[in-house]
Amino acid sequence: MAFTDTVREYDYDRYICSLFAGEKQREALHILYAFNLEIARIYEAVNEPMAGLARLAWWGGEIEKIYDGGVRTNHELLTSISQIIAEYNLSKEQLLGLINSHEHDFDEQPPTHIGQLEEYVLGTSSALLLLASEILGGGAE
Repeated sequence: MAFTDTVREYDYDRYICSLFAGEKQREALHILYAFNLEIARIYEAVNEPMAGLARLAWWGGEIEKIYDGGVRTNHELLTSISQIIAEYNLSKEQLLGLINSHEHDFDEQPPTHIGQLEEYVLGTSSALLLLASEILGGGAE
């Protein structure tokens, strides 16, 4: 239940909302939210943008491998995310979009118009909501 503890500590609002889901779905949501935290924290964890972009690329490559049938068994989060991908048929496009959208965290300039901001929100928060709805049975539509 390390993922539950992580989500409770670092994403308390989503943790509280997840308590309304069934136990099995709640565990899947905690894995998804822990994955999101891992991706979102990359910007704060590195000193150089290239290191952060490399980490995002690594995560993207690992997610691609999962969809291609490969799983890293020595990485708890990847193993867990691969299980919920298979169980809930999570959208590859949304997961990769979530990762790729965080590349903008390393942009030197903030968004200059509302369209750029909307694109970022669609790729991050909205993608996470769509993935959560897949777990809860709402589908990706």
